[in-house]
Amino acid sequence: MGKTQLAIEYTYEYRDHFDCVVWISAETESEIANGMAALANRLQMGVDKDGNDRASMEAARTWLESTDKRWLLVFDNVNRWENLKGYWPSCAAGAILITSQVSELSRASNWVIDLRPLAPHEGAHFLISQIDGNMNFDEHMKAANLVSRAVGGHPLAIVHVAGYIRQSQMSLEEFLTLLQNRQQSARIFNEDTIVFQYDKSLRVVHDIALQQLNPQSLKLAQVLSMLSPDGIPKEILSAEHDEPALNFLRADGNLRSLQLNLLQNLDEKPSELQSIFDAVVSLTRRMFPRQSPVQFPQNNLWDKCKTYSVQAMSIMNVHTTSARPPECSINYALLLSDVSNYFWERNIFGDALRASDAAEHACQRFIGSHEVIRADIHTISGAVRDTYGISERPKTLYHYEMAVALRQECLNKSNAADVTREDLWNYANAWGNMSPILMDYECYEDVILYADLALKIKRRLLGSGRESVIACYEQHRNKHVALAALGNFEEAGKWEADPENCIDDPTYAAIMIRYHFFHANISMLGGRLEEADDTLRNVLDKRTELFGPSGRSTLDTYYLLAMVELAKRNYEAAEKYLRKALQRPEEWTDEALARAKYRLARILLLKKEDKEAQILLKEASKVRANFWETYAKYWPTNIPLPDEDAMYDHIVPAEAGRSTMTRLLPSATMTAKLNEICRELQLRLGSSEVELTTQELAETLQTTFSIPVRNQALDSPF
Repeated sequence: MGKTQLAIEYTYEYRDHFDCVVWISAETESEIANGMAALANRLQMGVDKDGNDRASMEAARTWLESTDKRWLLVFDNVNRWENLKGYWPSCAAGAILITSQVSELSRASNWVIDLRPLAPHEGAHFLISQIDGNMNFDEHMKAANLVSRAVGGHPLAIVHVAGYIRQSQMSLEEFLTLLQNRQQSARIFNEDTIVFQYDKSLRVVHDIALQQLNPQSLKLAQVLSMLSPDGIPKEILSAEHDEPALNFLRADGNLRSLQLNLLQNLDEKPSELQSIFDAVVSLTRRMFPRQSPVQFPQNNLWDKCKTYSVQAMSIMNVHTTSARPPECSINYALLLSDVSNYFWERNIFGDALRASDAAEHACQRFIGSHEVIRADIHTISGAVRDTYGISERPKTLYHYEMAVALRQECLNKSNAADVTREDLWNYANAWGNMSPILMDYECYEDVILYADLALKIKRRLLGSGRESVIACYEQHRNKHVALAALGNFEEAGKWEADPENCIDDPTYAAIMIRYHFFHANISMLGGRLEEADDTLRNVLDKRTELFGPSGRSTLDTYYLLAMVELAKRNYEAAEKYLRKALQRPEEWTDEALARAKYRLARILLLKKEDKEAQILLKEASKVRANFWETYAKYWPTNIPLPDEDAMYDHIVPAEAGRSTMTRLLPSATMTAKLNEICRELQLRLGSSEVELTTQELAETLQTTFSIPVRNQALDSPF
């Protein structure tokens, strides 16, 4: 009996005090999100069960905040308050129970119950009752008392002991002898901290039980210890495989709830830890879908990704918290990158960034090899960071430059006859991916330069059919946003966001919504306010359905709608949209939050509501000044600083929407040397759009030089 069992007993004892009890495993943020989504589905709240977890989570939280029913919400085994705060209902209509070993979480609670060990005689009675309620207490009390002392009086350890004795049909006295003979048992009797005694008590009991497992069963238990302890999919163990290292799965095994102690044991056996880690990575890699080979969105695979992302994140946590982390394979790095891509597509940006960081760290040991895989990883790392703003901008540029450099390196050392269509498609993508980060920097002439190169390569590779049209969507978007920012509204207005109507295709839905959002931004810049308003309302509906009312993309849409209303001088409507976004801004970055506060303050000043306006302005200007001083060191000394409106827009990413897009930085401010290479490649391709063979195109694009890449810690031009 531990904290979880006590919580179960509480819910059972007081179940009549509540109309409903909701139990959510809360060890990771993904588990909390899945639990809230399951609540929404259980309540049949009209959220598509195959839809996005964030939308379902929002629906569940809204229900908890608005229902008149009495509810008890249990978050079991919480590790970090940061994981929990975005899911916490903001009203007191119900009761919340948290179980955790983290003492700092007590600050979020009105009542705290510290679980203390049982006294020796209490533990003895509990042990005997768990073994056999008909046992003679007086006859076995002495041995039971000693066992209780040996395991520190911890209820969970006592339950494990009782279970082992029942299954092995061993007497209490025999078990006591076995326990006292264990090499580590002497340490249990020391006066150590309660947490240490708790861990050591369970570990000794578990070691005794593990001795009864055959080698194959023990290996299976070790594999399971690296996966999420809540809900391991059966398919991850039963699916067909052809790797010798996984042959042990063909045998029957015993599942044990020994995760923590198994991992502690493995930490002391580096070679065994490495073997188990590699096996778990292989198992999860087989089940988690690879991202598109040409970086197309795959929203139709979200359900499968959801199932196995929990396991991948569990493996990542095992690796990062291990006392002696095992060596990472390139497959492990690629798995985490694919998981990061999935989280990015679903607007789960915190997990996306953590997985991306781990993937990048893991692939550092493969410098000089695996260029294609490393380029994939850098591409996803750049895309994830590109959603944050000026604080992640230097790293975003570094990752996109690295992807270009690695694609060029791979192409240069390949035999042109062996280069595939996929290789050249991704090569074009790498150059095209320079456009969004340069759009963030507001180097709009350079945006057009890189978009044009990517478009030329794809046309020479793919021709002019539907596949080519879809493949060029991203580059057309970036180019036409840049044209609008440079004041060429007539040319920018010719862009169609979705000529093939891909928004209705589940595979492309999420990314196509982004294109419609940018199209609305162009319309607003060009003064077509009603068109922008209509498009943004449609985008808001779709993003709310897909990402929930407080997903980051949804909040960006509220903001841009407010800017459209502000341009129409509908101040009340603009204020309404901004206040809606600021109700739950947890998913917004600090940059975006500061900008929204600034804009709301300006509206309030127009309405003579000075007191609230001054508070918001003070909060916003402090953040803006700090970010500008820290991260805008790239700003040329001979270029005047932008005005306040433009500065707030500059610190957020372009994909968050900007109402003041204009040419702020001249060409080559950030990428002077890379621009030269880009222009040389364009000259080689010429003005013709005649389709080339892959060998002809590869020979045209191969160079005798490598691509320069800045240090990611710096953010200054070459």
